[in-house]
Amino acid sequence: CIGYIFINAEIGPEGNCVRRDAIPAVKFRSKDYVDVIDWEACYVTPPTVLRHISCHELLKMIQDDVPMDGWDFIKLPSHTQAVERIVKLLTEASRKRVRPQNSDVFI
Repeated sequence: CIGYIFINAEIGPEGNCVRRDAIPAVKFRSKDYVDVIDWEACYVTPPTVLRHISCHELLKMIQDDVPMDGWDFIKLPSHTQAVERIVKLLTEASRKRVRPQNSDVFI
């Protein structure tokens, strides 16, 4: 994984464009889960959190065994607005289905 990050960090982003998500072909007859996707055919981009950290800085943090609490990442939400909408819809649906006095039974 770290090798792919370093290779693609050297390539760098092509401006401030939106990345296209393409679903890769799945090899169902593969013997190992790593071989399910042909990684050579995929365009792997560096994680957004590591976009502003150079390869040298990342390697130095790993070699110096810096705890991840000390890593200076950009702050990103842990999930998207779509996830928030789904959580809201499921919460509303469960409130309609389960009466307030019975809600603790399912938790």
